[in-house]
Amino acid sequence: MRTRIIGRNFSVTSALQDHTQHQIMASLERFGRSITAVTVRLVDVNGPRHRGDDKQCGITIAMTGGRSLYVEDRAADLYAAISGAAHRASRSVSRMFQRRTKMHR
Repeated sequence: MRTRIIGRNFSVTSALQDHTQHQIMASLERFGRSITAVTVRLVDVNGPRHRGDDKQCGITIAMTGGRSLYVEDRAADLYAAISGAAHRASRSVSRMFQRRTKMHR
């Protein structure tokens, strides 16, 4: 699984990159070879001077067979947004596999 991390309106530090990699692997590694690529977009929506839930993490998951999923989460802290989006990604991929299994039966 290839993982690409993109930061918009700020630079991605090595600590932030490590946290993102860890969250993605912990959430999606159980789906193994079904996921071909993951793109993570980190955005400070309102810029560095504003407060509130303005940190956004969007995750695009490319899967075998040409399917893809997109999930996102917002929080006041970028680390929380990454964790939330990774959790949502895991649930969404799991639901997609459950639906696919039911359809094949």
